[in-house]
Amino acid sequence: YNYKKGRYYNNESPKSPLPKFGFRSSLIIVLTAAMSSLVIPYALGNLGISTSAMTVVANALMISLAVCYSQYFIETDRGFQSNIVKVYLGLFFTIGVISYFWNYVGLYI
Repeated sequence: YNYKKGRYYNNESPKSPLPKFGFRSSLIIVLTAAMSSLVIPYALGNLGISTSAMTVVANALMISLAVCYSQYFIETDRGFQSNIVKVYLGLFFTIGVISYFWNYVGLYI
């Protein structure tokens, strides 16, 4: 499967239906997660805003955006589609719930 062109070669079947992330995409996602979990809440905590609430919001917004950007614009050339909004909203909700449990309930892996 050619991710850049979006097609199979020689009638091959896909080996895995899971999306693949390259080094550049993984680096973007990890740096975004570190920034949204550590840098932004700390900086806004100095301004008097709750760091727990800001961590949940920043994680949900930024990590889901980084994953969608990596998958739709870096790994494939699909670009902006209506499907990207559905994926973003699903990731936003999922990461928001995980961040909530991580920060407020204190469930750590």
